Amino acid sequence: MKVLYGVTGEGMGHAMRSRVVLEHLVAEQHDVTIMASGRAVDFLSKRFADVNRIHGLHMIYEENRVRIDKTLWSNVLSGAAGIPRNIAAYFELIGEFRPEVVISDFESWTYLYGKMHRLPVLSIDNMQIINRTRLHDELIEGQYADRPQLRPILDAVLALLPALGPATVQARRTIVSLVCPRRTFAVVRATTKDRVDLGLRLDDAEPGGRLQSAKGIGGGGATVRIALRRPEDIDEEVRGLMRRAYEENTAPPPPRRPARRPGAVAGTMTVVIEGSELPGRTCRPEPDGQDHQDIYVALGGRSEDRPALTMSNKPGMAIEPVPGDAPAARWEMPVTVRRDEDGFDFGGPFVRGVRDDRHLGLIWGDLIDDETLQVFRGAKLRLVDVDPDLIEQALRPGHTLVARIRLTDARGNPICARVHPPYLTWSAAADGAG
Repeated sequence: MKVLYGVTGEGMGHAMRSRVVLEHLVAEQHDVTIMASGRAVDFLSKRFADVNRIHGLHMIYEENRVRIDKTLWSNVLSGAAGIPRNIAAYFELIGEFRPEVVISDFESWTYLYGKMHRLPVLSIDNMQIINRTRLHDELIEGQYADRPQLRPILDAVLALLPALGPATVQARRTIVSLVCPRRTFAVVRATTKDRVDLGLRLDDAEPGGRLQSAKGIGGGGATVRIALRRPEDIDEEVRGLMRRAYEENTAPPPPRRPARRPGAVAGTMTVVIEGSELPGRTCRPEPDGQDHQDIYVALGGRSEDRPALTMSNKPGMAIEPVPGDAPAARWEMPVTVRRDEDGFDFGGPFVRGVRDDRHLGLIWGDLIDDETLQVFRGAKLRLVDVDPDLIEQALRPGHTLVARIRLTDARGNPICARVHPPYLTWSAAADGAG
C-alpha cells in the first residue's frame, strides 16, 4: 500500500514515535513517503529514504514557557512563505506518488491533504482523548436505547468472558469489542431491532451453517458472524466458537519472516477476465440490508489511460466499469511475473494483496453520478491459486492467461469474496483462440 506519512518537528517525541511505526510499515513492504518538518527531518532522514521537508507549525519558548504572542506571529510570518511550498509539494506528490492512505503524527498539512483528496486518514496524537472518550456504560445504553429487548443477549455474551480468560470490554458508539491480551477476538452489534450479531475473528472459518459472512459488521477484524435473536441462541456451539476465537487470537503470532527481496522478472503476461451471467442492475444481498439500484462492476487498480470511476468510500479506481445488466464483461491487463524460491510472484498496477494473496480484484458498486461509484462488495481472483504450468504457458509469446468467471452467485447476487470453481476457471490460450 502507498502510505503518505506526516510528522511534525515540534519536539522530538513525534519523530521518535513515528520511527517505530515507520520501521514496521517498511518491514511489511509498504511504499512510504514521509513529509516532516523541523528537527524531525534530520532525525528520520538518517533512518529512512524519501523524507521530504515541509513547513510545519511551531512554538516559541522563553524561560520554559510558551510565548503565545511570539508563537502566533512567527507562524503567521513563516506560514505565508511555507504554505505555497507545501501546496507545490502536494501537487508533485499527486503526480508521482498517488498515496492510498495518510498517517499524520500531529502534522497538519498531510492531514489536510488526505481530507481534501478523500483518502483514509489515521491521526496519531495525544489530544483526541479529549473529544473522543465516552463512558463505557453510556455508550452501551445508547446502542440499546431503542431496542431494549436485545440487551439481555449482550449481557449473556459478556457472561461468557470469565470462563475464557483475561478479556477487556471496549464500547464504542455502535459496537462492543471483546479484546483478549493480544487483540480483538469478537464484536457484538445490535444490527437490527430484532437481531444482535456476534462477530468472531476466526481466520480459517468459512461461512456456512450458522456462520455467516461478517461483511458490514464494522470492526474488530471479524471474519464470520452469528445472528442471535434471543439469549437462548447462545448454546454450546456458540460457546465453543467463542472459546476457539479467544484461543486463536490469544496465541502469539508466528515469527515474522525477514523482508523478501523481489525475485527475478520472468516476463510480462497478458491476463484476460471474461465475465458472464451478470446479476442485473439491482440487488439486495442481505435480507434486511440495503437495496442497490444502479449496479456496475469494474476492475480494481491504477490506470492513467483507461476509463475509470472514482470510489466514494475507498481509495483507488474502478476501471472500465460495466453495467450489471450487460450480457458480458471483459477486461485485459498486463501482469508482471517474478520467480523466486517459493515459485511465482505477481505485480503491476492491477495486482493487489500481500505475497501469499496476490489477486486481481473486481469491484461492485452503485453508480452515484457519471464519475463516482459507491462500493458495496468485491471479488478476488487469486493469481496465487493458478496452476504454475498455466503461468508458464501464458508467459510464452503469443499466449494469454484467461479467467472465466460467472458474476452471479447461487442466490442471484453479485459474486464476492474469494471466488472458487465452478464460478471461476483459469486457462492459457494462444492469442485469438476461443
